[in-house]
Amino acid sequence: MSAKPVSSCLTSSLSQRFDDDILSDLDGDEDDIIQDDEDEDVDGMEFGEALERANRQTKQKQKIPIPISVLGNSRGKAFRPTSAPVSRTKPTAQLGLSNKHFQHTKHNDRSVISITYLKEAAEKKKQRDRDFARELLREENEYKRKMTQKIEHANKMSSAFGSKRTFSLAPDRDGLHMIRVTDPESTDRVISVENFHILSLQLAESTSTTMAEANANPNADQAKRYIQEFYKSQAEEGEEKKTLSCRWFLDRAFLCVTPGNQMTHYYRYGRADECKGTWTNMYDCFRASLMDDERRLEYLKGTDLDPTVPPHKTDVWEEKEKPGW
Repeated sequence: MSAKPVSSCLTSSLSQRFDDDILSDLDGDEDDIIQDDEDEDVDGMEFGEALERANRQTKQKQKIPIPISVLGNSRGKAFRPTSAPVSRTKPTAQLGLSNKHFQHTKHNDRSVISITYLKEAAEKKKQRDRDFARELLREENEYKRKMTQKIEHANKMSSAFGSKRTFSLAPDRDGLHMIRVTDPESTDRVISVENFHILSLQLAESTSTTMAEANANPNADQAKRYIQEFYKSQAEEGEEKKTLSCRWFLDRAFLCVTPGNQMTHYYRYGRADECKGTWTNMYDCFRASLMDDERRLEYLKGTDLDPTVPPHKTDVWEEKEKPGW
């Protein structure tokens, strides 16, 4: 209860009594006036006590601190238009609790997001590592398969040239692929893959002296085999001697320069075919075909088509029961 309502009530009651006293003075006698004065003194006493009591209550209320939440932030209040929605102020204690709860929830959300991100990043890294290891394993298996084929090729060439040297895969050394060389005539050793490639190209020169001569001109060996087959077929049939045909030499001379023949020659002998002697053999064949048998043999003895010299076996990829083309 505030002081303002008490004072207003007392003022209204005092004015009412004052009006009644005026009316009584007009109609009453002196005794009544004295009596009214006594009543006024009593009323004055009551009015003074009530006023003092109201003043004391007002001072006590002024001494009690009013919380800021009740008063609100009235001081320094910013301008707010009438069209703005009604603002709902929260108590300070409740506002502090809500801020703490919001900060705690925000901190938990950040922690959850960080943990989830780290887990996803770790899974992605593991997947990349697995893919990389799988690719390395595939390349390693493919490389070993190719090396096995080359080793088998080298072993075939070595056995065809009469050498007892063999090759096989060896454990890697310092990150390098190694090849084991087994040679009964000398000590076994381990060489790198690069040295093995060089050795496979020089295999003909390092194993036998006749190997170098045979590998120098494989076209001459094929020509000798063709001439020997021609004379052998004439001796077995017992018929009239056939005319020497030079169609094979002509085809061979033009086939030598084709890309297919160059690739095959490089695969078998490790180098490009120089077509050495193909055109010379074709010329010698056509010239010998115009001669009789005696003069033909004498003429061919000084060329690569000498039928008395057996050819060297250089074709290790095609094993034929009967020579022929």
